[in-house]
Amino acid sequence: MTNLEQCKSVLADLERASGADRDLEIRIATTVDGWTLERRGKDKKTWLYQDRDKSWSGRKDPSPYGYGAYPRLTNSLDATIALVERVLPGAHWDVDKTGSAGIRIKDGPEVWNGPYATPPLALLTALFRALMAQMEKADG
Repeated sequence: MTNLEQCKSVLADLERASGADRDLEIRIATTVDGWTLERRGKDKKTWLYQDRDKSWSGRKDPSPYGYGAYPRLTNSLDATIALVERVLPGAHWDVDKTGSAGIRIKDGPEVWNGPYATPPLALLTALFRALMAQMEKADG
């Protein structure tokens, strides 16, 4: 389960972002998209991987693509749309020319925000606001 405090932290960074940011993309991957980031070995090499088999709790070795395998969300609207569709299946989203974006969740909140520096940042910000609204609603 995604931690509300982690989402708030990522949201704050999204709101300050002015363009593509690989470190922010990795934080998004580990916060809402089921990826794990490790530093291991004598040289503390960075490994980013996704545990596709949720029934096995041990660490899996990363794909041959390693750290670069995760999509460039803050630079690609297509990658961001794919993330929204994975994390909030069935949600309706929209991005307009002004740099604003919105997400509407069936039987849930409608979140609009912007304008932001880029369309991907606007949609990512809307995604995190929608996820946080869901978490807060679930907590009652």
